Amino acid sequence: MITDLKDPVKLARYPFLPEATEYIQREDVGVEEILRDDGFARAREFGFDRILSSIKNEPRMDFIDERTCFDVMIAYPISKLFVWYIGDNFLKKRHAIFEAKRAFQYLENEKSDDFVKEFSRKMGIEWENNEIDFVYYLKYAPNNYGPWKLTNSKLFNGRVEADKKKALRILQEAIRARVSEPIRIDEKTRDLLGNLDLSEIYSELSKRRIHRKKIEGISFPNFPPCMKHIISEIEANLNVSHMGRFAFTAFLNSIGMRSEEILKTLFPTPDFNEEVARYQVEHITGVTSGKKYSPPSCDTMKTYGLCFEPDNLCRRIKHPLNYYILKMNKNFNEQK
Repeated sequence: MITDLKDPVKLARYPFLPEATEYIQREDVGVEEILRDDGFARAREFGFDRILSSIKNEPRMDFIDERTCFDVMIAYPISKLFVWYIGDNFLKKRHAIFEAKRAFQYLENEKSDDFVKEFSRKMGIEWENNEIDFVYYLKYAPNNYGPWKLTNSKLFNGRVEADKKKALRILQEAIRARVSEPIRIDEKTRDLLGNLDLSEIYSELSKRRIHRKKIEGISFPNFPPCMKHIISEIEANLNVSHMGRFAFTAFLNSIGMRSEEILKTLFPTPDFNEEVARYQVEHITGVTSGKKYSPPSCDTMKTYGLCFEPDNLCRRIKHPLNYYILKMNKNFNEQK
């Protein structure tokens, strides 16, 4: 048992754990009380600030003591209510990343490896003797290339070598997945949330959609679902797979976007390295290679797990470029 997790100050650092939920439930407070009563005004403010910080991609460790721990703890479910009430996919992803990075920072500062081991068990992952089950490694590794590629790691009896730094990064992804789990909001709670002023959140959201800016001749609304999904991943500051970035870069270039604009679009990815990215983009677009690459076909996109939420038009075409061309054709009327 993690005896520290009986401490509300510690629970406030990891409010997605079941122990935190149980602690809040023991306080016998309801959603209506939390969203309306003046006694929870500070908790609502903390939750509001969490959302703004997540949109701005500014994870931070809060100062938590016995006076503020409950408000900080309850700010997590409040912020999640805000996120799922607004219903914006970009915001959902940013919020999950924020909470995961925040928890990662706290875990980095934990002095006891035993705490990290037990915490990993609470997340459904067993990290022992600097090893982790390969199933969870594959599930939560932040990407599948470079040092994270399974063939570049030591594997023995179904367990992958993972030092504390690597284990914490895997835990970060597991936390992100847990925070991303959907919640249901009933009509009464929706009415309560509708009475709150969330205008600043909506305003900040609109500012952060930097990749949807108008570029002459490019129509983002007409992108196929697969490319829209990659854009949303980039905007949310998620790692996009190597094949995903290749497909996206080749697609943008094929519809007329120049290398410099493509680089600006790729900039927010967390592992962005301008020198490497420029080399890759200029190679794909033919600036340095002399060969302009085409984006993968729909079948290839499916093979690499890059086909997302295909619509009616997707079922009638075999290439993402065909989707875009048909959508751009003013005389084309998609059959419902």
